[in-house]
Amino acid sequence: MTGTYAAVTRNGTPQPLLAVTDEATAARGAKNVVTRCLAAKPGERVHVLVYRGEALYPFLAAAIEDAGAVPVRVALEMFASATATVAECSAKLAPLLAGATATMLLAPERPPPAMSVAIAKTTESIRARHLHMLQVDERLLAQSVRADPDLLILVNERVQAVLRPPCDVRLTSDAGTDVDLHLSSKHPLLASAGRPSPGTSENLPAVHVYTHPARFKGTLVVDRAVFGPGVDLDRALVRKDPPRVAFVNGKVSSIEGGDPTVRKAIDGYLASHAYADHVGLVVFPTNYLVRSEARIDRQDMLLPGVSVSLGYASAENTRAPYEAPVQLVFLGRRQTVAVGAKKIVDAGRFDAVLSEGVDPFR
Repeated sequence: MTGTYAAVTRNGTPQPLLAVTDEATAARGAKNVVTRCLAAKPGERVHVLVYRGEALYPFLAAAIEDAGAVPVRVALEMFASATATVAECSAKLAPLLAGATATMLLAPERPPPAMSVAIAKTTESIRARHLHMLQVDERLLAQSVRADPDLLILVNERVQAVLRPPCDVRLTSDAGTDVDLHLSSKHPLLASAGRPSPGTSENLPAVHVYTHPARFKGTLVVDRAVFGPGVDLDRALVRKDPPRVAFVNGKVSSIEGGDPTVRKAIDGYLASHAYADHVGLVVFPTNYLVRSEARIDRQDMLLPGVSVSLGYASAENTRAPYEAPVQLVFLGRRQTVAVGAKKIVDAGRFDAVLSEGVDPFR
């Protein structure tokens, strides 16, 4: 496989061709997806749902065949609609996935939200093992997607041991972030490692430890990114004039500063639902291969620190006292995470106790 492959931005605008500078590394990433994460079996039919992912499909198809399985390409563009409901998308997907046991969504560009939700719900309903790969392009296939699930599970276990509830966590940064959060045993400390079991779906790139915080208060300087469904902001605006978001009782209480375009997007989101201003999830990333910004939301939210998610709380899993159908994610740079006197992340780098024995080049 040689040459260059076209990519697109999330709004569908064609971009210059991106060369796969190290096809062997990309191929290893595809192999990791198929054999280590999805655990495709010889003779198994692996349904690959492709949404504007023609550049990457050959890598995945080759890895599936190398595993002795059979790739089944399902093109999604033909019935993608921004106005379709989850039920309508599910009705179209059901006959295409009948009998499927292993599935993956390959979408370098985000599909319509209803389609994304329908894919996850449909694959779970038929008890398939499903991988959700949003915003995965050539770079991610050669980087964060290569992470070995066994090593990710090891790092997750180390983080969970330190964060075992009840505990108090302090999140700080040189830019001015200073947040206190409390993790309670009422809300399970959950983990994702990118290896789905029958009837479950996992996101790639992975992974993280996450929960609903029992307490969240202080100031968060959002100087890396703000994103969510329907919110696509220029990172330069966030970096140049980051909003300072104050929280009281787990809710946004005020916002200072911030570029006008960024503030307008945040204000519009906060007005979208009664629980849009609540901290639904705190996410502790654990992917040992994510070391620097790629300016891709799905990877940059895995940089060491804490991703703060407003609205959606995954209440069924976290036992949060509410749920919301909206979500906005705040990311900050060079954060330090301390549990009591013990730092697990120092200025955006994992403490050695978390990464000891984990080979980032594996």
